[in-house]
Amino acid sequence: MTTSANHDIGTEGALRHCAYKFRWNAILIHRLQTRTSKMAPMWEEIAAAKREALSELIPPEYRIPQHLLPPAEQLDVTTFPRESGWFSQKELDITDSTATHILDRIATQEWTSEEVTKAFCKRAAAAHQLVSKSDIEYQNSRR
Repeated sequence: MTTSANHDIGTEGALRHCAYKFRWNAILIHRLQTRTSKMAPMWEEIAAAKREALSELIPPEYRIPQHLLPPAEQLDVTTFPRESGWFSQKELDITDSTATHILDRIATQEWTSEEVTKAFCKRAAAAHQLVSKSDIEYQNSRR
């Protein structure tokens, strides 16, 4: 199976993708079946179902602890990685580095490719939880 970007995701990725689509469709069908005229407009129900399904895809180790989440009215979350205390200094160093610097650190074995991947997945997950509503594929990035 391939994704919309034509990346081969393999059998396990295809199964995970199908399971995700099935969960999302089941949530959507349930919400539509129980909809009453006093409930939110349909697009809001669809968006809520999609957000719920997407948040289930974030691995537990990349979920921001509730007590660290900024208030909902805070619009600028660009300082979250440094100010939250959720990221280690090494994760911040990695995700703030240029590609050339990362390659140098991996070449000298100061960082491993796994540490780099995990740091970027964690930072992407944080950004997603704070602002984004798009699909993300964490499992495929670790292959």
